Amino acid sequence: MTPDLVDGDLTDLLERDDHELTRFAELDLAGRRLAGVTFLECRLERLRLGDANLKGARFVATTLAEVSAPTLSAARATLREVTIASSRLGAAELYESTWQSVVVEDCKVEWLNLRSSTLRDVVFRRCQVADLDLGAARATGVRFEDCAIGTLTIDDARLSEVDLRDARIDTVSSLDALRGSTMTRAQADGLVPAFAERFGFTIED
Repeated sequence: MTPDLVDGDLTDLLERDDHELTRFAELDLAGRRLAGVTFLECRLERLRLGDANLKGARFVATTLAEVSAPTLSAARATLREVTIASSRLGAAELYESTWQSVVVEDCKVEWLNLRSSTLRDVVFRRCQVADLDLGAARATGVRFEDCAIGTLTIDDARLSEVDLRDARIDTVSSLDALRGSTMTRAQADGLVPAFAERFGFTIED
């Protein structure tokens, strides 16, 4: 049973505040300082977050829907049992963040910076990400369903049970870091030129 939510407004949103069972909708939070804020069992919908500061924010059992931001600063955020749906982000700075049991669906992101983050049981579904940076991240039980990724950066990442089979990937930054992931034969064939360059052999027809 979905709990009843109370409606919140701009005056309720302050740095390091805790919010529980609250709906925030149709708000322009551009440039708002919300570092360290906590959302527990909340719903955030149709919010404009351009240049908002959400560093160290915590999202628990919360849904974010139709959120938009040309730039988003949320480094070291915590997301647990979270759904992010139908959102549009430009540059999303989420480095050194922690994601557990997160679903991201029907979203479009130009640059998703998850460098040095920890991801466990995360699903990306029907998403377009021009540049996904997982450099130095630890990713376990992550899968991509019907996704398109321009550049996948995984230098120094530690992957375990990462399912890339249903992702269309243009470029992978590090072949060595693919250890711990699963790909299709067609995807692997597409990486043959990169393997040839990496190991110094020539491919001829």
